[in-house]
Amino acid sequence: MQTENAPRLRKFAWVQQLYEWQKSQPGSKEFLESLKIDFFKNRIFVFTPKGDVIDLPEGATPVDFAYAVHSDIGAKCSGAKVNGKLVPLGFNLANGDVIEIIIDKNKKPSRDWLEFVKTNEAKAKIREFLKQESRPENFCRGIELLNKELRLFRGTTLANMSKDKKNALLAAFPYKNMESLIIAAGEGEISPRDVIKTLFGETELLVPAPQKIRLAIPKKTGGESDIALAGATGIALSIAKCCMPVPGDKILGYITRDRGASIHRGDCNNLIESQKKWPQKIVEAAWIKNAAKGPYEVTLEVLTEDRVGLLRDITSTISAMRINIRSCQTRAQTSFTHAILVKVEISGLEELEALFNQLKQIKEIVRVSKV
Repeated sequence: MQTENAPRLRKFAWVQQLYEWQKSQPGSKEFLESLKIDFFKNRIFVFTPKGDVIDLPEGATPVDFAYAVHSDIGAKCSGAKVNGKLVPLGFNLANGDVIEIIIDKNKKPSRDWLEFVKTNEAKAKIREFLKQESRPENFCRGIELLNKELRLFRGTTLANMSKDKKNALLAAFPYKNMESLIIAAGEGEISPRDVIKTLFGETELLVPAPQKIRLAIPKKTGGESDIALAGATGIALSIAKCCMPVPGDKILGYITRDRGASIHRGDCNNLIESQKKWPQKIVEAAWIKNAAKGPYEVTLEVLTEDRVGLLRDITSTISAMRINIRSCQTRAQTSFTHAILVKVEISGLEELEALFNQLKQIKEIVRVSKV
């Protein structure tokens, strides 16, 4: 019975303490002075416009007050009035102040708030929001960092990692799934090098990984080259970085003064502008059927509606097709949509089209396009 009542007794232990203080100081005036000094030391009491009392530490700010009232009010706090006057969010409150919080539904917690808030509750809520807000960026950063280490030491990537290797990682680190582990790497909570050591062992990492030979587009015409130019031979070729055409794209050549021909996609904006100014420099070009297969680097822009776990679904879809992700970054378009830029390695246009079709099966994806 005593054990069952223990929490309730502890909850009201301060009442017993007040009683003991009052017995030792029977005079009411002396008791109240003592109470003010000892019990309310380093605390302030402020009020809501309706008269509710909020207990806060000394140095607390309107943001601390807002979170003490309700976490949603804290998150949407855009301004404050103290005793009817507008004050900065970092303003130090005093005993007896009446605080009115100005709400903006589009407002989000700011990292700057951590510089002045005093209560642990406010700090924890702000940090949690910032952590959730940066998950997509940290996920992309984690993929880049881990793939960089994997390519450096073992010539592989996350997309090619076996299920057994992934399970070994999850057994070694305190994360429930690969998404959480990748985010932790992006946040800097775990070192990509430690992940690699866990996978392969430090001794094995000293053995160089087998080198992969990557077939690039030849910089000459004729024979078994990838590209043929109409009426031109012996000209060096280069792929235009502004549009990065891949086999299957309609292409045109742009003859430069000292760098041979630059190969562009037919719908490249830079090429279209050049064609208006110097039409004589544009030549027909075509892919040769026996062109060597990639990999080719392609950047995709995926416009999406906002949803928790959407980035994971996108990268999982790409990985399931055994397509390597070179890099990934996100940027907010509106409060409801995001643009995700994903750089991938593909073998050619057919694989790219198949990837487009798979990504479009994800409900929240609005548009997929090649940058």
